[in-house]
Amino acid sequence: MYRYTGFAGAVISLAPSSSVLASSSLDRYARIHSCFPPPQPAQQQVHKGEVLEKIYMKSIPTVIVWDKNETFAGNRPSAPNHDDDVWEAMEHILDGK
Repeated sequence: MYRYTGFAGAVISLAPSSSVLASSSLDRYARIHSCFPPPQPAQQQVHKGEVLEKIYMKSIPTVIVWDKNETFAGNRPSAPNHDDDVWEAMEHILDGK
């Protein structure tokens, strides 16, 4: 139904949601793809999927997991920033003890 191009390595994991598809491949990229519902029988597929985002990873990503959270800003998923929560929860240790 869909054909995505530009992969330099085999796709090893997929995680579909209702509006996008995430994939990882042996070329060290995680990709976010657009996807559309299948056409009715005997109708031609009008919209083709395309790569929306391509993220290079330092190691080969082996699994893509979707947490069923569909919060989006435009076409790109928004990632909540929880970095401050980690620092606030850390215990403070004084130097020299």
